[in-house]
Amino acid sequence: LIQVITDIDPPELAQNAVANLLAAKGSEINGVVSTAYNTSVAWANAMINADNTSIPSVLTDTDPIVIEAVKDGYATGFMASNAY
Repeated sequence: LIQVITDIDPPELAQNAVANLLAAKGSEINGVVSTAYNTSVAWANAMINADNTSIPSVLTDTDPIVIEAVKDGYATGFMASNAY
């Protein structure tokens, strides 16, 4: 376990946290599990923008960006959730 990122519910915080994690530890990451919507979207965007398919990741929810990342090999899979 390299790092647990918490309290990043707003999209901007999620994007910054993902970018900072990749900058600091990107070469050490060998897998990701995201349990939050905004973090999943931020991670998917980061992998797509970097053209990085080398880090297996399981993301949360069915946002079109997450689905695109899975289809194109930037994420391994996703789970849908209903919090209500």
